[in-house]
Amino acid sequence: MKVKELCAKYMKRKGIYLKSAEEKQRIIDVYINPKLGNRVISRLSLDAIDDFHKSMANTPYQANRCLSELSTVLTYAESVKLLPLRSNPCYLVTKFKEKPRRRYATREESITLFKQLYDNIDRYPESVLFVFLLILTGARPSEIANALPSEVKYFDDGQGCIDQEDSKRGERKIYLPVLAVDLIKRCNLQHKTLTGIKYPKSFWNRMRREAKCPDLRIYDLRHSFASAGVDAGLTLKQIGELLGHSSESSTNRYTHLMHHTALRSVTAVQQVMTS
Repeated sequence: MKVKELCAKYMKRKGIYLKSAEEKQRIIDVYINPKLGNRVISRLSLDAIDDFHKSMANTPYQANRCLSELSTVLTYAESVKLLPLRSNPCYLVTKFKEKPRRRYATREESITLFKQLYDNIDRYPESVLFVFLLILTGARPSEIANALPSEVKYFDDGQGCIDQEDSKRGERKIYLPVLAVDLIKRCNLQHKTLTGIKYPKSFWNRMRREAKCPDLRIYDLRHSFASAGVDAGLTLKQIGELLGHSSESSTNRYTHLMHHTALRSVTAVQQVMTS
């Protein structure tokens, strides 16, 4: 069996059911198959995989993601006895060091983005609603892409939630503030999914360029939500619940934000006591 055939088998049996299915397929199509797809899996050497990984040295994050996906596919091959157990050579490849990325939208950037989104709501309602829901809820892009109109619940106070049932993580509630509910009703989209699109890539690229924050990734909107939550006085536990984290370790990446808030607080107390 060749690598491309194994990847197709894995996606059909396992990968398609994961939240990250689209990203996995993209990595397979764009990176793994063009370079390794015609290799026979039983002859896939450590050197070949190491060369594949090193060929993306200029993009270390992407290189490590590709190595991880390839490793997952080869481990699957072991589980279905297409390869001997513990024969996966990916484990012996040293990943590139990654610097933690901490990019949050500033208050000024958020104000500019809000204005631009409102200016485009009549022309691009699907894309505007998609991005607004990311900003206002902290949801993952895949969660908004897969949300169904039937999953939206409205409360008497004008707020609401998207009540999703996930096969891997169980129930997931994405809470909607009043503004998010108003936007959903205003757009009044009639699609199979809530927004009707999977990912507003070109629209988002234009929005962030015009807002003078071209390095702000769409996933950074989720981090920005967490940052705003800290500023609003929420605990890490509360933020983790809103973000749908399954473990405390996922939320602990925002601990440094709590330190900044605490420092501002003690400075405010100092000013009161010394003025």
